[in-house]
Formats: sequence, structure tokens, C-alpha cells
Amino acid sequence: MDNQRIYIFILLFFFLVLSPVVKAQPSSPEQLRDELEAAMKAKDKDKISSLFYWVGVGNMMKEQAQNNIDKMAEYPAQKIELLPLPDGFQTEFERDSLRYIPNIKLVGMFRIIYGDDGPPTFIDANIPYGVTDGKYYLPNTIVQPK
Repeated sequence: MDNQRIYIFILLFFFLVLSPVVKAQPSSPEQLRDELEAAMKAKDKDKISSLFYWVGVGNMMKEQAQNNIDKMAEYPAQKIELLPLPDGFQTEFERDSLRYIPNIKLVGMFRIIYGDDGPPTFIDANIPYGVTDGKYYLPNTIVQPK
């Protein structure tokens, strides 16, 4: 009986105490854009990272993604615009007997405008976003053998 009480206490703790702390993933492209823009302006690497979809991503690609997140946090976005995914946008490619594919369905693009405070080599950048289970994320890449 005591074990059951402990188990019930632990479950209640997680649901009542910790669940309000976990913020829901954006449910629209606009919400994802707003959260990304705020995270970049705050230079919040953890928040930027939380906007990516990490399911199925191997260690090599996680490391590369983290490098990109570090760069995104280094330069605050002046503005982020929503764009449609361009016709014919290539979502997969092969190199050295490996196939690189996004880990979610891509549905649109963000144009990140940096302005004068951006990276020295460009003033804007386009990155895709995707959706899975009605939630919007920045995609990652899955590497598969060809």
C-alpha cells in the first residue's frame, strides 16, 4: 500500500507541479516565428534549440545543428518574415553514399532579416520550417545510408 501512495504522489507531482513549466510547442507558423524572433533578440540558445524538432537526429547532425543555433543566437533578428516553401524546393540530397532528409514535413520558409547587426557575409537568411502532429518546428536532418 505504501508503494502505491508513493507512486500516486510522484504522478501528482509531475502533473501538477512540472507540467505547467513545460511550454507547449507553437501551433501555428506565426507563433513559431514570434518565438524564434524573441529568442534570437534575447540571444537565448536554449529557447532557439527548443524550437527545433530533434526526433531521429544523430549525434553528427546534432553537433552541426548546435553550431547553427550558436550562430543564430549571436546575431539578433531584426525581423522574421513568413514565406511559402518555394516550388521545387529540394528537401533531400545525397552525398558520399549518404542520404540527407528533413525529420519533419516542410511547409514553409522564414526569411530572417538581420540588418546592420547581422553576420558580416549576409544581411538575411532563409530557413525552412515544418509541422508534425499539428505543432510547428524548425527542422533537423536525418542521415541514412543510400
